[in-house]
Amino acid sequence: MKKLMLILLVGCVLVISHGVRNVAADDEGTKGIPSRKLAGTYALTVHGSFFFCLDSNPPHGPITCTEGSTGVLIDALAVGAYTSDTTGNSCVTWTETENVLPVSAAPPNVFVVHQTAKSTTYDPTTGTGDGSFINYRDPK
Repeated sequence: MKKLMLILLVGCVLVISHGVRNVAADDEGTKGIPSRKLAGTYALTVHGSFFFCLDSNPPHGPITCTEGSTGVLIDALAVGAYTSDTTGNSCVTWTETENVLPVSAAPPNVFVVHQTAKSTTYDPTTGTGDGSFINYRDPK
């Protein structure tokens, strides 16, 4: 189940402080923020929840969610650090805590994730783009 949660986490969006845009503002008279100006280290905080669909038959593996699916609602909170270079390579390390909702006496799952990433496209006028990444989770 923990591996499946990690797979779901891959689909989650990493949120970097809105202040990045102000810190890296372009002073060269062009529109937007060039990716090289985003190089540096930033704090990372992500909070959200997701619904994880499960097969109703043992061993209750993951399934595609459909109307009436059975599953669990999971609340996740992650904090960490994000570092990138001027060519779009980056690495992120965060600690994540996940609780099944509603919260019960069961302890939360806590794990550390290391991610390597590469920006594949970037539009400086909108500050958006695409990339590829690989997550590595510390074994427990």
